[in-house]
Amino acid sequence: MQMSFFKSSVLTLATACATLAATPAAAQSYPDKPIRLVVTFAPGGSSDALARAVGKSMSEGLKTTIVVENRPGAGGVIGMDVVKNAAPDGYTILFATNGTHGIGPALYPGRKTDPVKDLAPIGMLHTLTNVLLVHPSVPANSVAELIAYAKANPGKLNFASATALPRTCSVSCSSPVPTSTSCTSLTKVAAPRCPTCSAARFR
Repeated sequence: MQMSFFKSSVLTLATACATLAATPAAAQSYPDKPIRLVVTFAPGGSSDALARAVGKSMSEGLKTTIVVENRPGAGGVIGMDVVKNAAPDGYTILFATNGTHGIGPALYPGRKTDPVKDLAPIGMLHTLTNVLLVHPSVPANSVAELIAYAKANPGKLNFASATALPRTCSVSCSSPVPTSTSCTSLTKVAAPRCPTCSAARFR
């Protein structure tokens, strides 16, 4: 199976902006109840795995329960809305990615939740390298060759991804198959129901 590394993902924690204005008294007693860590992907993928590892460390350091809550869908909008609409008390935190704060806003500027204005960053956690995979039957050995092949054969390729790569590269796929995790994408490529997909690799 051929692969190509093509971009980095930045993972951060973010919470409602108003949390920054918390009173000193509230800050001294924080946290005194469980904290929700909202992940915009389904269980089983790289973001979910990292969020659970981070949640475990946070729980040990803060001496409280960290509840990982998966809210996949709509390019991260569902999860971001959960955090935006939660009480701004620091008990609902978003596990943000380049999808929620970079790709999504660029592709869908009309979304109600603005990750920059409505959410405040807490810190960067990790970086990931995404991987573009193709089935051996696809005659492409590089990203450039794959894009050229897709453009020369519009509607012929299926593409499985939790991101919007076909739109980003301006290529036509017959059936873009959205998936909730990179693991699901890999399964579909191996089938091969979808000859191409993207997945993530820890760096």
